[in-house]
Amino acid sequence: MTRLMKKLVRLRKDEDGATAIEFGMLAAPFLLLLVGVFESGTMLLVNYQLDDAVADTARLIRTGQAQAAGMNAEAFKQAVCDRIVLKIGDCKSKLLVDVDTFADFSSLTFPPALEEKTNPDGTKTKVLSSSVGKKFDIGTAKTIVGVRVYYPYHYMTGIFAKITGMTDYDDVKLLSTAAAFQNEPFK
Repeated sequence: MTRLMKKLVRLRKDEDGATAIEFGMLAAPFLLLLVGVFESGTMLLVNYQLDDAVADTARLIRTGQAQAAGMNAEAFKQAVCDRIVLKIGDCKSKLLVDVDTFADFSSLTFPPALEEKTNPDGTKTKVLSSSVGKKFDIGTAKTIVGVRVYYPYHYMTGIFAKITGMTDYDDVKLLSTAAAFQNEPFK
């Protein structure tokens, strides 16, 4: 019995490998936190750039420069993408733009960007609405205009999206920005 007690005491004092075990227990949560900070930071940076780019490009409509140049939806998308510093993939093909005119600010609404779809097995999933990215009417002088822009942001690491559930549809986070204004009295 004393021999067994001596072995147990010796094992309790033996700390070889304790650091490796502690690191193993802490490495996964630390790496997940690190990836989360990186993913969230990148997503916020892209969203802030999108906000700024849309505000700058919408100013072209408000001041009449877009009307004078005959700007269409593709040219508007290109102008937004040109103002984004951090290149986010194929911006122009992914960017969804709706520009419409309204009678007054109280009637300024856009249909929802996402809609629910019932799958054959009865489950419901969200999908991008078919009405998104279909309107482009920049109006004339003194017209009230609403601009809505969406960018489907794909996470760099799919595991972050799956663990956090921070997706809107198909493992994609739909970043959005909008601007509403009355065109200036340009000629």
